[in-house]
Amino acid sequence: MDKSENNKPGFWTLAIPAALSQITATAEGLTTEEATKRLTQYGSNTLNAQKQQTALGLFFSQFKSPVTMILLFAAILSFFLQDHIDAMIILVIILFSTLLGFWQERTAGNAVARLLELIHITCTVIRDKEKKKYLSKK
Repeated sequence: MDKSENNKPGFWTLAIPAALSQITATAEGLTTEEATKRLTQYGSNTLNAQKQQTALGLFFSQFKSPVTMILLFAAILSFFLQDHIDAMIILVIILFSTLLGFWQERTAGNAVARLLELIHITCTVIRDKEKKKYLSKK
């Protein structure tokens, strides 16, 4: 980001005429033609949905934790030092921790997905000098 952009005041601090001037609009809104043109030029004003991770990918991502990697190293070291019981105990702890983390992330992800399905965003815009309501598309 350019340093000059950091010094620029936020749009919320601007007076209404200045904000409208900055986006080349008027208090009467945009024409349908101009709105369509801007939609084509800039795209829709939405956040991109995040790609859902597969269950297998989510499971293996649990092993990226530094604590899990240290425990894996300790298990391997214990195995090579002929301390098989400690190695097995550490591996059981890793497996339990991984399954618990997987279950929690999977449950949380599903809950968020269900909540997002319930959300319907509407906005009021002025097109051709008339107020219109738009409902977000999923």
